[in-house]
Amino acid sequence: GGGGRDVQVVQLDTMKPSSTVMAVGLYCACSSSMLIVNKLAVAHIRAPAFVTFAQFAATALAVKVAHMANFIEVDSFDSRKLMHFSIYVFGFAAGTWTNMRVLMTTNVETVIVFRTIAPLAVAVFDYVFHGRDLPSLRSCLAMGIIVAGALSYVLNDKSFAVSGLRAYVWVVVWLCFLIFNLTYGKYLVSGLGVSSWTAVQ
Repeated sequence: GGGGRDVQVVQLDTMKPSSTVMAVGLYCACSSSMLIVNKLAVAHIRAPAFVTFAQFAATALAVKVAHMANFIEVDSFDSRKLMHFSIYVFGFAAGTWTNMRVLMTTNVETVIVFRTIAPLAVAVFDYVFHGRDLPSLRSCLAMGIIVAGALSYVLNDKSFAVSGLRAYVWVVVWLCFLIFNLTYGKYLVSGLGVSSWTAVQ
């Protein structure tokens, strides 16, 4: 609703440019490093479900300990938010598991290429579900170049040449969950007022 959009705007407006750059940089560093770590983990353990569960358990435990030590604030239990958040938990767990499956069957480059397509879909869903403006012409051109690069990668990929679209079944499934999580996650944080640490826990 309108309240959710107001919360998002305030958060973005109050962030300094240097803070925004730092946040984006740290996100990129964490995302890329975890991609490599996950690739190594599933390559050696060959059990994506176990790797996913271990990561969730370790993360939840770390947040719980930090909350008990008063380093971070976590929202109290709210049954009203439980049903909405349960949907997100399912989507996030499924997305993480399918990502592990992708890393077992394909290379990191393929994951990165398909990951770059997500912002284009999220921008459209933000407009439809969150009432945000569509990207500017310059942003659309930039994302169009990214998509063109992704298509070029697919057409020149040896796996695609041998197996066709079947080579990307798991990648597409993971991408769908990723787009859902990014879109629905914004609704939880801005619309329902769920804090980031509560979402992690």
